[in-house]
Amino acid sequence: EHGIKHIMTGLSRGQIFETRIAGLFQQRIFDPHEIDRNVIEARKAYHRMDDAVSRSLDVSIFQNDDIFDEIEFIDFYRYCDTTLDDIYAYLAERVPWVRPRDTGRSTNCRINELGIFVHTRERGFHNYALPYSWDVRLGHKERDAALKELDDDIDVDNVRSILDEIGYRTEEAPSSIETDKFLAAYFCTNDAIDAADLRIFLSTRLPAEFIPRHFIEIEEIPLTSNGKVDRAALPHPDRSRPELAVAYVPPRSDIEKKLSSVWSNVLGVDRIGVDDNFFEFGGDSILNIQIVARARKLGVGITPQQIFDHPTIAELAQVTDTVDVSVREQGPVEGPVPLTPMQRRFFERCDRQTLGQVQAVLLTLSDDVDIALLEAAVGFLRSHHDALRARYYDAGGEWHQQLTPVTEARIVAERIDLSSMSATEQERALNRFLVEANLSLDIGAGRLIHMACFERGGSGDRTVAMVVHRLVIDSVSWWILIEDLEAAYEHLARGDEIKLPLKTSSVKRWSQALSDYALSDTPHREAAYWSALTSESGHIPLDFTDRGPNDRSTVRTVSQALAAADTKALLNEVPTAYRVQIPELIITAVAESIVAWSGTPDCLIDVEGHGREEIANNIDLLRTVGWISTMYPVALRLESDDPDRHLKAVKERLRAVPNLGIGYGVLRYLSHQDDIVEIPVKIEAAPVSFNYLGQWEHAMSGSSGLHIAQPIIDLPGNVGPRAHVIDIDATVFDGELRMNWHYSSNYHQRSTIEGLASSCIAALQALIGHCLAHAGGGLSPSDFPSADLDQEALDELLADFGDTTK
Repeated sequence: EHGIKHIMTGLSRGQIFETRIAGLFQQRIFDPHEIDRNVIEARKAYHRMDDAVSRSLDVSIFQNDDIFDEIEFIDFYRYCDTTLDDIYAYLAERVPWVRPRDTGRSTNCRINELGIFVHTRERGFHNYALPYSWDVRLGHKERDAALKELDDDIDVDNVRSILDEIGYRTEEAPSSIETDKFLAAYFCTNDAIDAADLRIFLSTRLPAEFIPRHFIEIEEIPLTSNGKVDRAALPHPDRSRPELAVAYVPPRSDIEKKLSSVWSNVLGVDRIGVDDNFFEFGGDSILNIQIVARARKLGVGITPQQIFDHPTIAELAQVTDTVDVSVREQGPVEGPVPLTPMQRRFFERCDRQTLGQVQAVLLTLSDDVDIALLEAAVGFLRSHHDALRARYYDAGGEWHQQLTPVTEARIVAERIDLSSMSATEQERALNRFLVEANLSLDIGAGRLIHMACFERGGSGDRTVAMVVHRLVIDSVSWWILIEDLEAAYEHLARGDEIKLPLKTSSVKRWSQALSDYALSDTPHREAAYWSALTSESGHIPLDFTDRGPNDRSTVRTVSQALAAADTKALLNEVPTAYRVQIPELIITAVAESIVAWSGTPDCLIDVEGHGREEIANNIDLLRTVGWISTMYPVALRLESDDPDRHLKAVKERLRAVPNLGIGYGVLRYLSHQDDIVEIPVKIEAAPVSFNYLGQWEHAMSGSSGLHIAQPIIDLPGNVGPRAHVIDIDATVFDGELRMNWHYSSNYHQRSTIEGLASSCIAALQALIGHCLAHAGGGLSPSDFPSADLDQEALDELLADFGDTTK
C-alpha cells in the first residue's frame, strides 16, 4: 500500500535456531536459498498465529502467500568481531541517524516501557531479567553494565497517557507479593536418565539458586506453529511426576492401567508408574478411600487395607478381585436407625435450643452453569443418599433417628444479590450467612440441607454455599457428595438420566453393625487401654477464668497457612524421607506448640478419624454418606528437645491406638445397652481436638463449570456449650496446608491463639526440614510390627546395620 518492497531486519543468533535453521545446519546444509525458504516459512507461521495482535488488528494480508513474494525480507546478523560501539559509530558517521532514548531493556520500543510499568505495578516485578542479554553473551557488553540499565527511568507521564488512551487501569500490587517462584526443567531422552543424576550433574556446574526444583521428563518438547517452545502445553510441575527413588515403569495390564488412571486423578499426578509408592505422593487414609471407591467404579476390587499393605500398583494388581457390590440396598432405605457413637456424643452435649451445627462447602460457578439444574442435582442426591433424608426426634428423653421416604420436593437455592456491595462487604455478608446457616435447618422436620446462590457481580461471578447438618456428614462424605453432584449435574446438562455409582452399605446397616460390634469381644479387649487414659495430662493455660462459659456464641477463629513450597515437601517428600504419615507430622507440630505454651511435657488431644474401619466382612462404606467418623483421645508426652524423638513418640502413640480408635466410641456410647456392663472411660473430652480433612486439590474436574472455592467449613452453631477448649482442623487446598484454630473469647484473647498458631507453623517447618535433612530416618517399632522391639533396641540394631536408607 505504501510502496515498501524491502524490509531489513536484524535476526539474532538465538532466533536462527528458533526459525528451524538448526536442522539444516545439523544436516550440513548451508544453501542460502534453502535457509531463506525456511525463514520465510517461519515468518508465515508467525504472522498467522492466533494471538492478541491478530485479534486486534487486520492481518488478513498475511493469509495470502503472495505478500511474501512481493516483499523481500533482508535479514542481517551481528558478528562477534563487530562491537556495539563500532555499530553506533558507523551509524553516527555514515547515516543521518539519531539514537532513540533506550529503555535499557534490550529494545527501544515505547510499548516496552508500557509493559514494564504495568507488570511492576500489578505484580511487583517485571520479567526483563537481563537487558542486552545477547550482547552480554557475545562479549559486546559487560554483565554489570547491562544490569545497571534495569534502573533506567521510565517516562511515567507518557506511559499513563497511553494507558488512558486505551482505557486501561492498573492495580497496585500488594505490599508483599507472596509467590512460590521456582525453576522447572523439562527434558526428553532416548535413554533412561534419573532426575537425581541430572540434579547432581548441574550442581557441579551451576550455583545452587540455578538448580531447578523440578525435573520433568516428557515424551517430546511441544512446539508452536512457528517452531518455538509451546510453554502453555508443558505440564504444570504441580501435576508432574516428582523425583522418586524408582524409575518410571508404565502400566502394562488392563488392571494396572485402570489403577494408574485412578491414582493419577486422585493424587493429581500426570504419570504414575507401577512401581511408584502410594505414600511418596502424599497418600493418606482419606485419599486411600477415594482410590478404592473410584477403582471399584472401573470394576477393580480392592480394599483400603490392601493399599496400605501393597502400596504400589504392581503389588496391588496382584491382589485385586472382581467387585462384589451388594445390590440389596440400592433402593431407598427407610425406617428407624440406631444412632452412631458420634451422633450420641452430639446429643449428649445438646438440648433442644442448641442443636445447630453444620458444615459447608463453597462452589464457584462458570457462566454456563444452570442453577436450576444444580438444584435438581442436589435434590437427586438427597434421594440417593439415605442419610440426607433423616429426621431426629426426642421420645422419653432419648433421641431417635428415622430415615424418611423419598419425596419429590426439590431443594431450592436461596438467591442473594451482593453485586452492589464492595468485595469486603461481600465477604462479610457471606460469612454472616454461614454463621446463621444453622437457623435454616430443622432436624425434626428432616431439613438437613440448605443452598444459597450469591450473585457477586461481573461475568461468571457466582458463589454457591452448600450447607449440610453435622449429624449426617463428615469429610469423606463430602468427597462423595461433591463427586456425585458434579456427575449428576453433567447428566442433567446433557439431558440424560442421572446414573451414579452403586451405593455401598447403608447408614442403617452400618449403625446396626456397630451395635453388634459392641456385643463382641473385640472392643472389650480394648477396655483396659482406654480406661488407663485420664484427663490429668490435658491441662492448657487460660487467659480468662471469669468471663463466662466456653460457649459456641463466643467462638472465634485464627487461620494460618503453611507456604506452598513447604506444603509440597510435606505431601511429596517427607513421607518417603522419614517414614511418617502427613497427619502424624501435623499432630507432632500441634503437640510441640501446645507443650511449649503450657510448660508441661504432656498433651491430650481428641483426634477425629474417618471411622470407616472393617468391623464386619459384609460391610462396605466406601460410598456411604453419613456421620461415620470417630473421635478418640490420644495422650502424648514430649520429654526432650529432639524433633526425632518427638516424631517417633507421636507416630508410635498414634499407631498404638487399637483399630484406629473405633472402639472408644463403641465402648463409651454403645456398650451400656442391652444389659452389657459399661466400661469406665475417665475422659469427658480432651481440651484440644484435631481433624485432618484431607487434600482438596482435585475434588472436582472443572469440566462441569463447578469449582471448589472453599473446602469444608466447620460451623459449630450459634448457642450452646462446646466440648473442647480449642478445635483445630487442617486442610490442603490451593497448594497450601491451612490450619484453623477455633477458640472461645471467654477463655483466650486472640493474640494468644495467633501466637500458638504461628508457633505450630514454625514447628511444622522445622519438622519438615529435619525430615528432609535426615532422609531414611524415622524408623520406629511400628514399621516392623512382627518384631518385638522398643525404640532403643531398634536404634541399636539399625546402628549395627549402618545406612538404613538402602
